Parts: sequence; C-alpha cells; structure tokens
Amino acid sequence: MKLISCYVENFGGISGREYKFNGGLTVFCGDNGAGKTTLAEFLKALFYGLPSVRSGGAGYNARQRYYPFSGGRFGGNAVFEAQGKVWRIERFFDKKSEARDETAIYCGGNLIKVPAENLGKYFFGLNESSFERTAFFNAEAAEGAADGDIGEKLGGAMRALDGANADEAITEIEKRKRIIKAARGAGGLIDRKKAERASLCDEAARLRQTEQNLAAKYACRAETELQKDNYTPAYTANKGGNGAITAFLVAAAALIAGGAGVCAINVWVGLALLASGVCCIIVAIVFSRKKPAKTQDITGATDVAEVYRRLAEIDLSISADENELARLPEVLSAVEKAEAEISRLSYRYEVLSAAAQYLTQAKNGLSDRYAKPVRDGFLSYLAKIKMPVSGSVTLTDGLEIIYESGGSIRGAKHLSAGQRCACNLCLRLALIDNMYPQDKPFLILDDPFISLDGKNFGGAAEVVRALSGHVQIIYFTCHQSRAV
Repeated sequence: MKLISCYVENFGGISGREYKFNGGLTVFCGDNGAGKTTLAEFLKALFYGLPSVRSGGAGYNARQRYYPFSGGRFGGNAVFEAQGKVWRIERFFDKKSEARDETAIYCGGNLIKVPAENLGKYFFGLNESSFERTAFFNAEAAEGAADGDIGEKLGGAMRALDGANADEAITEIEKRKRIIKAARGAGGLIDRKKAERASLCDEAARLRQTEQNLAAKYACRAETELQKDNYTPAYTANKGGNGAITAFLVAAAALIAGGAGVCAINVWVGLALLASGVCCIIVAIVFSRKKPAKTQDITGATDVAEVYRRLAEIDLSISADENELARLPEVLSAVEKAEAEISRLSYRYEVLSAAAQYLTQAKNGLSDRYAKPVRDGFLSYLAKIKMPVSGSVTLTDGLEIIYESGGSIRGAKHLSAGQRCACNLCLRLALIDNMYPQDKPFLILDDPFISLDGKNFGGAAEVVRALSGHVQIIYFTCHQSRAV
C-alpha cells in the first residue's frame, strides 16, 4: 500500500497545498510550525476521521485543534495504491459533528460504498488505536503491546497470548474448580452434595426397612382379626342352644293344653296332641343335658376386649408407618436429583480441568507460533540499531517490552527515553513484518527520534533507510541532523 499524493483544502495551518510521495522514503524537514505534524494528522484523519466535539469536554480534541481559522472547507483528499488498484479518498469535516462529515471513496474513478467509519479498518485491518501502535509513530506514541486488531492481523491469537490475561483466565478456572472440588481433602460442592446423597440414602434404607416391617404388621393384624372372628361364633352357638330348649318347652305346653281341651270332643285327637306335647318335653330335656360348646382360647388375651385393644394398637402403629412411608418417593427422587447434580458438577469439573490444560498448552503453542516471530524480529531490528542497554531486552508473550538486569525483570518504563524510543520502533517494525507479509501499509514517522543521541540515531536511520526498500515511509523531522 502506497500513498501517491494528497491535497489539503484546509486543515489546521495548511491551506490549498498538494503533496507528492515517493514510492520508498519521503522526508519532510522543516521548522517548528511548518505543518509537519499537521500533515501527518491529516493523512491519519482521511482514513479514521476526527472525533466529534463534546459539549463540556475538557481540552481541545483533534477536530477543534485542526479546524481552520480562515474558514473554508475543512479537509481534502488523497490518492493511493492498495490491493493492486488506485483509490481516492475525499473527506471534509464539519466544525463539530462527525455525523455531518462528507466522505467519498473512489476506485478506478468509480464511487465505492464503504462506510466512512470503517475506511481505516477496511484498508489497514486495524482500528485507529492499533494503527497508532504500528504504522503511525511520533515522539508521543503509546508504548505498544498488542491489542485486539493487532491480534487479528497476527492470526487472531495475540489476545490469548497476553500473559496477564492468560494467567488470569487460568487462575479464574482454578478458582472455579476449587469451588466445585477442594484441591486437597474434603470440601467443595461435590463433597457436600455427596454427603447429602449419603444422608438421603440412609433415610431411604430406613424407610425400606419400615416397608418390610409394615408387611409383618399387616400379617399380625390379619391373624389377630381372625382370632376375634373365631371367638364370636363359639359364643353365639351356646346362646342358640338355650333358645331351642325354650322353644320346645313352649310348644309342649301348647300341645298338652290343646289336647286336654280336644279330649272332650274327640278322645283320639286329644290323646295325639297330648302325646306330641310329651315328645317336645323329652326333646327339651335332651337339649338341656347336652354340654355347651367351649369358646377358643385367644393367645395373650382373656376376653374379646383384649383382642380389640390389641387391634387398636396394631392399627395405630400401621397408620404411623404408612404416613412415614409416604415420604419414600420424595426421598428417592431427592437421591436421583443429588446423583444428577453430582454428575453435572463432576462433568463441569472435568471441563474446567481440560480448559485449564488446553489453555496452558495453547498459550505455549501460540507463543511459539505468533509471539516468537515478532520477538525474533524485534531483537533483530534492535541489534541493527545497536542500542546499548544494561541488561537483556526482550518481549513477553503479550508483546510487552521487558528487560532483565541484575537478576530482576523490569518493565520498559525503567529504560531511558532513548532506549524506549528505539525499542518501540523495533517492536512496530517487527509487528508490521508479521502482520502484513504481502501488501504492507505505508508508515508515518513524525519526528520519532528526538530522544536518540547522535550515535543511536545513526543506527535507527540505517534501519529506516533499509526498510524503505520494501515499505513506503513518510518521515517528518524539524532538524536536518535527524533527516534520514
């Protein structure tokens, strides 16, 4: 990707100016206030726009800073090559609102519909923040660890390679694992649920035993009920014998009395009736001499009241057992739920364990695949600049600059300004090499080496000149001594 030209209608202090760019290195050297930084910001604004002015916002933002005092249209255009085609961006900015900006993009002279807010993302594959961390470098540039868009350009993996984020994720996973199951000894949700299941199983076993005991109580009641039934017929049979004797005696009296009266009329009929009465008397005497049936003895009871008392006790016990046994389905259901929850927690624990293992493996594997090439490029560029550092400088898996000195690991903030400048340049160049293996973007370097001394600037200048052989570089400086 290469800039061919740009035209600034009005932007900050620049008005009605056209600029041409070389295919390799283009150097703009001028005094302070000549518009170098303004031109660099203009080129960035063409692709990423300017933020709206917020009422009550503290300080000036870029839209306010570069709004032309002389009035007129605020913006301009640029012509560039990308994706093997020639493109033209026209962008004019409103005084306050991004929503009222006017943007047009042409390819081969044809108007193309590309959302204005996505132009930078469309051509560079980066948001504005990521662009400023890679292709746009000035003296105030942010120190560059990889962010989301840079990660996507490196294969979608650098976000996971952030050492702190990966370690935090693994720590969080281990924390959740310990909630489910203690690392040592008993504890955690699984153990508590197992204890609950054991208690429920004991309760179910007790109810099962109650169920068995209830069957025996049913049998005992049936036997006692049978004993009561066996007692009642014997008692009734004795009462029936006394009634028969009485009946025969009454019949005998009636026959004898009737026979005496009939004899006066008919002797033979009267004698027959008298004979029948005598027979009834004889039968009554025979029944009265017959021994009454004995009642059967009931084990453990002397009379029928004792039997009924026993039956009442058995019924009360059976009722209590039946009420308690009604809980058995509920207890068995609770056992099933506890077992299901144990299975769910165990599966979740296994998933978390696998996740921690795979995340650790992925971090190590992705570090070799993505971070190592960037790290190697960074160290290669740093060696070319020959920046002296009292220690060993390198990159973390999250692409943060660190160095080891005196046996301790230190961050980049402990380096000098010149050392940080050189390290940040080398990191950006290494990122560009790995993010864009084919069509590399142009680089904008806005006086980035003001912190370097003459010796170290010479090494940085050599790197920039060598890089311009295959990457377009737009270089701004305010002093001829820092021209490359």
